[in-house]
Amino acid sequence: KPDMTVFIAGGNAEPKEILRALEEHPDCCANVHFISMFFPGINTTNFANLNPNTRVTSFFATPETREDIHRGRIDYIPIQYRSIYSYLENGIDIDMAIAQFPEPFEDGSISLGISVDFLPAVINRAKFIVGEINNRQPAPKGILILHLDRLDIATRSSHPLPTSPFIQLNET
Repeated sequence: KPDMTVFIAGGNAEPKEILRALEEHPDCCANVHFISMFFPGINTTNFANLNPNTRVTSFFATPETREDIHRGRIDYIPIQYRSIYSYLENGIDIDMAIAQFPEPFEDGSISLGISVDFLPAVINRAKFIVGEINNRQPAPKGILILHLDRLDIATRSSHPLPTSPFIQLNET
């Protein structure tokens, strides 16, 4: 929806199926301000390419986003990890949070899964939460839990989590 600020989880919590749907319907992204973490080698969707009138804020630069950072299409804020959390928790209103979650537990609660770096900063402040429930996302114990009915919209997916390629180190 125009003029919304939308946090999209990065890392292993990136909602790949939802992002595919946004790519197929770019008009939904017009005048939307996306905030996300683009982790090199993991997150390859450049939200600035979703619609010419999309605004993007990111705290990391990747090969996929570098050109749009230089052109001013992505606001790049190079701050330390803890400062990113504080910025998300206190510095900006979040209209919508979109993330990938594991399967809910039998009691109707749902874990944030294995990517809990920045999502906890926005999940309880977002006015609207969209979840992609991936049956291949693990649900470790001791992670922040919310009730399934806190998700305003949910969709299901089944895809492996992204991994970084193994790099063989040599002695040089």
